[in-house]
Amino acid sequence: MRKYFLLSAVAFLSASNVMADNLSSTVEVSAKIEYVTDMTCTPLNFGTIYLKSGNNVSTVDLNSFDTTGNIVNVSGASIGKCNFNPVYDDEGDVGVPNYTLPGYDEYDHNVILYSGAEEMLYVNNIRVLGDGSIYATLNIQGDVPANTYTGSFSIMVVQ
Repeated sequence: MRKYFLLSAVAFLSASNVMADNLSSTVEVSAKIEYVTDMTCTPLNFGTIYLKSGNNVSTVDLNSFDTTGNIVNVSGASIGKCNFNPVYDDEGDVGVPNYTLPGYDEYDHNVILYSGAEEMLYVNNIRVLGDGSIYATLNIQGDVPANTYTGSFSIMVVQ
């Protein structure tokens, strides 16, 4: 009985291997190369902002240099400026650069500025013009402590 069991098991395994399907597939691989333009940028500086004590939510817009909320004065503010090698089109003419801010959607940028503690300020409405000028709006939360706040973001020019 044991002999017949072993023979039937071997026969079953042999038949199973013969009936097994071989599977294969082809995997597509691709890569896209883009060139970026080298450039340097000056800081986007909101300057020194003088607020009333216990301030409400306030903003500084470097596009119009307007303020809202409890801002008494702003001094030393300046827009950023990027200098770059020219971007040439297919005919060799200098074209309008295509600026992108990696990781952000257009006009939906929220760059957080830190003071070493909790985040209290953020920058949005970042706009980069064809000449490399950078404009943005600084948003200050209510009752913000006096401190120096810093942050950064990336700009790319795609050729």
